[in-house]
Amino acid sequence: MLTLDEDWHHGLSHGAFAFVTKPTTTEGLAAAITRIREYAVPRRKQLLVVEDDAFQRLSIEALLGHDDIEVELLSNGQEAIAAVERQVFDCMVLDLRLPDMTGFELLDQLNKLPNGKELYRSSSLPEKTSHQKRTRRCICLPAVSSSGC
Repeated sequence: MLTLDEDWHHGLSHGAFAFVTKPTTTEGLAAAITRIREYAVPRRKQLLVVEDDAFQRLSIEALLGHDDIEVELLSNGQEAIAAVERQVFDCMVLDLRLPDMTGFELLDQLNKLPNGKELYRSSSLPEKTSHQKRTRRCICLPAVSSSGC
Protein backbone atom coordinates (compact mmCIF):
# COMPACT_ATOMS: atom_id res chain seq x y z
CA MET A 1 0.00 0.00 0.00
CA LEU A 2 1.09 3.54 -0.62
CA THR A 3 0.05 6.49 1.46
CA LEU A 4 0.15 10.15 0.62
CA ASP A 5 -0.60 10.95 4.26
CA GLU A 6 1.71 13.74 5.44
CA ASP A 7 2.14 11.94 8.79
CA TRP A 8 3.94 8.80 7.57
CA HIS A 9 3.81 7.24 11.06
CA HIS A 10 0.03 7.31 10.81
CA GLY A 11 0.10 5.65 7.38
CA LEU A 12 2.54 2.94 8.48
CA SER A 13 0.54 2.23 11.63
CA HIS A 14 -2.50 1.61 9.44
CA GLY A 15 -0.80 -0.96 7.24
CA ALA A 16 0.95 1.05 4.53
CA PHE A 17 4.24 -0.50 3.45
CA ALA A 18 5.75 2.48 1.68
CA PHE A 19 5.03 6.16 1.80
CA VAL A 20 5.58 9.34 -0.15
CA THR A 21 4.86 12.82 1.13
CA LYS A 22 2.71 15.41 -0.59
CA PRO A 23 3.51 16.93 -2.95
CA THR A 24 5.30 13.95 -4.41
CA THR A 25 7.67 13.67 -7.31
CA THR A 26 8.00 11.02 -9.97
CA GLU A 27 11.27 9.96 -8.30
CA GLY A 28 9.62 9.65 -4.88
CA LEU A 29 6.84 7.50 -6.26
CA ALA A 30 9.32 5.37 -8.22
CA ALA A 31 11.43 4.84 -5.07
CA ALA A 32 8.37 3.68 -3.10
CA ILE A 33 7.33 1.27 -5.86
CA THR A 34 10.89 -0.06 -6.12
CA ARG A 35 10.93 -0.72 -2.37
CA ILE A 36 7.68 -2.67 -2.63
CA ARG A 37 9.02 -4.72 -5.56
CA GLU A 38 12.27 -5.51 -3.73
CA TYR A 39 10.38 -6.59 -0.63
CA ALA A 40 8.11 -8.87 -2.65
CA VAL A 41 11.03 -10.80 -4.16
CA PRO A 42 11.18 -14.23 -2.50
CA ARG A 43 13.93 -14.14 0.11
CA ARG A 44 14.53 -14.85 3.76
CA LYS A 45 13.06 -12.06 5.86
CA GLN A 46 15.24 -10.62 8.61
CA LEU A 47 13.73 -10.48 12.12
CA LEU A 48 15.51 -8.74 15.00
CA VAL A 49 14.61 -9.88 18.52
CA VAL A 50 15.89 -7.68 21.37
CA GLU A 51 15.16 -9.37 24.71
CA ASP A 52 17.46 -9.64 27.74
CA ASP A 53 15.98 -12.87 29.13
CA ALA A 54 17.59 -15.87 27.38
CA PHE A 55 14.54 -18.11 27.87
CA GLN A 56 12.26 -15.46 26.39
CA ARG A 57 14.58 -15.03 23.38
CA LEU A 58 14.50 -18.75 22.67
CA SER A 59 10.71 -18.86 23.13
CA ILE A 60 10.24 -16.02 20.66
CA GLU A 61 12.58 -17.69 18.19
CA ALA A 62 10.66 -20.98 18.48
CA LEU A 63 7.39 -19.12 17.99
CA LEU A 64 8.43 -16.93 15.05
CA GLY A 65 11.31 -18.77 13.39
CA HIS A 66 10.46 -20.40 10.05
CA ASP A 67 12.39 -21.50 6.98
CA ASP A 68 11.79 -18.13 5.36
CA ILE A 69 12.71 -16.03 8.43
CA GLU A 70 16.25 -15.39 9.66
CA VAL A 71 16.09 -14.49 13.36
CA GLU A 72 18.85 -12.51 15.07
CA LEU A 73 18.65 -12.74 18.86
CA LEU A 74 20.19 -9.91 20.91
CA SER A 75 20.15 -9.15 24.63
CA ASN A 76 20.56 -5.38 24.90
CA GLY A 77 20.11 -2.03 23.20
CA GLN A 78 23.75 -1.49 22.23
CA GLU A 79 23.82 -4.83 20.41
CA ALA A 80 20.62 -3.85 18.59
CA ILE A 81 22.06 -0.50 17.51
CA ALA A 82 25.20 -2.21 16.17
CA ALA A 83 23.10 -4.81 14.31
CA VAL A 84 20.87 -2.17 12.68
CA GLU A 85 23.94 -0.16 11.67
CA ARG A 86 25.36 -3.13 9.74
CA GLN A 87 22.20 -4.70 8.31
CA VAL A 88 18.60 -4.00 7.29
CA PHE A 89 15.91 -5.86 9.24
CA ASP A 90 12.34 -6.32 8.09
CA CYS A 91 10.82 -6.39 11.56
CA MET A 92 11.75 -6.18 15.24
CA VAL A 93 10.39 -7.71 18.45
CA LEU A 94 11.43 -5.46 21.33
CA ASP A 95 11.45 -5.89 25.10
CA LEU A 96 10.79 -2.47 26.63
CA ARG A 97 12.95 -3.18 29.71
CA LEU A 98 16.51 -3.83 28.62
CA PRO A 99 19.55 -3.81 30.94
CA ASP A 100 21.29 -0.85 29.27
CA MET A 101 18.35 1.30 28.14
CA THR A 102 14.60 1.27 27.84
CA GLY A 103 12.89 0.12 24.68
CA PHE A 104 11.77 3.72 24.17
CA GLU A 105 15.36 4.93 24.29
CA LEU A 106 16.35 2.23 21.82
CA LEU A 107 13.57 3.28 19.45
CA ASP A 108 14.80 6.88 19.64
CA GLN A 109 18.35 5.75 18.81
CA LEU A 110 17.21 3.49 15.94
CA ASN A 111 15.17 6.31 14.41
CA LYS A 112 18.43 8.25 13.98
CA LEU A 113 19.93 5.46 11.83
CA PRO A 114 19.21 5.06 8.10
CA ASN A 115 18.42 1.34 8.51
CA GLY A 116 16.38 2.07 11.64
CA LYS A 117 14.03 4.35 9.74
CA GLU A 118 13.22 1.51 7.34
CA LEU A 119 12.57 -1.03 10.10
CA TYR A 120 8.91 -2.02 10.18
CA ARG A 121 7.34 -1.77 13.60
CA SER A 122 3.81 -2.64 14.57
CA SER A 123 1.86 -2.93 17.78
CA SER A 124 -1.69 -3.33 18.98
CA LEU A 125 -1.21 -1.04 21.98
CA PRO A 126 -3.79 1.73 22.39
CA GLU A 127 -2.62 5.33 22.12
CA LYS A 128 -3.28 6.66 25.64
CA THR A 129 0.05 8.06 26.77
CA SER A 130 2.97 9.56 24.90
CA HIS A 131 5.02 6.40 25.63
CA GLN A 132 2.23 4.24 24.23
CA LYS A 133 1.98 6.41 21.13
CA ARG A 134 5.70 5.91 20.52
CA THR A 135 5.46 2.19 21.29
CA ARG A 136 2.59 1.60 18.87
CA ARG A 137 5.23 1.39 16.15
CA CYS A 138 6.99 -1.67 17.60
CA ILE A 139 5.98 -5.21 18.40
CA CYS A 140 5.76 -5.34 22.17
CA LEU A 141 5.55 -8.53 24.17
CA PRO A 142 4.79 -7.50 27.75
CA ALA A 143 5.16 -11.11 28.93
CA VAL A 144 5.75 -14.39 27.19
CA SER A 145 4.80 -17.38 29.31
CA SER A 146 5.56 -21.01 28.66
CA SER A 147 2.68 -22.23 30.82
CA GLY A 148 0.21 -24.24 28.80
CA CYS A 149 2.67 -24.83 25.97
